[in-house]
Amino acid sequence: MEKSPKYYIITYGCQMNMYDSDLIGSELENNGYVQAQNEEEADLIIVNTCSVREHAEKRAIGRLENLMKYKKIHNVKIGVAGCMVEAHKSDIKELVPFCNSSQPI
Repeated sequence: MEKSPKYYIITYGCQMNMYDSDLIGSELENNGYVQAQNEEEADLIIVNTCSVREHAEKRAIGRLENLMKYKKIHNVKIGVAGCMVEAHKSDIKELVPFCNSSQPI
């Protein structure tokens, strides 16, 4: 029997982001994923970002930078969602230069 892939969601920001993370998790579970207890168990890590407060944005960018280093060692996919991505559509490469946005992270 093949094991189900696992996901882990990291959420920054407001209650709306918590709600959105729950929706993302539900959608992943509807597609065969199981929630992981931590990043180390996950096959997919989603970072749900916030741009309302600069501090939350900086924390998300720092976390993404660390996750990209983690990705080089482990076989894990990383996704980014939330209002930071939406707010910086045109300049996301400058905001997170360590991510290759021409390919899915």
